[in-house]
Amino acid sequence: MYTCSHCGKKVRAEKRACFKKLPRILSFNTMRYTFNMVTMMKEKVNTHFSFPLRLDMTPYTEDFLMRKNDRKEGFKDNGSSSKETKSYEYDLIGVTVHTGTADGGHYYSFIRDIVNPHAYKNNKWYLFNDAEVKPFDSAQLASECFGGEMTVSCNIFNTI
Repeated sequence: MYTCSHCGKKVRAEKRACFKKLPRILSFNTMRYTFNMVTMMKEKVNTHFSFPLRLDMTPYTEDFLMRKNDRKEGFKDNGSSSKETKSYEYDLIGVTVHTGTADGGHYYSFIRDIVNPHAYKNNKWYLFNDAEVKPFDSAQLASECFGGEMTVSCNIFNTI
């Protein structure tokens, strides 16, 4: 329940967050560790975590949610929606993977070549593992990220 700032009564409400402005490069970092109060130890979270190769963030922007709410409330369009809509689509350009436990392990990354336009167009990826850098087949991304499940600790997206 939420106390309404206008009438002071307790009302049912839904809390949400949205983006007013999005960056050119968008990075996500997921917290994949927890503390088990029974064992009193840190634990790594290994549940399924999927990520798309292309992400559209439009539904999470303030403009989109305001227009959606206005339509729901029955407000007529005053022409403001005719303004140019920005593209909030991001291509996945990197994944950092952790192997090991909550107490130790190893990180390595799969990175898409975004410097060379020809390589980017052809979806050229590389495996960065300490001093070793070698070409990587992006079709194997799901299986390389923990046995076929798309499970990662970090995503980095680049706008189109």
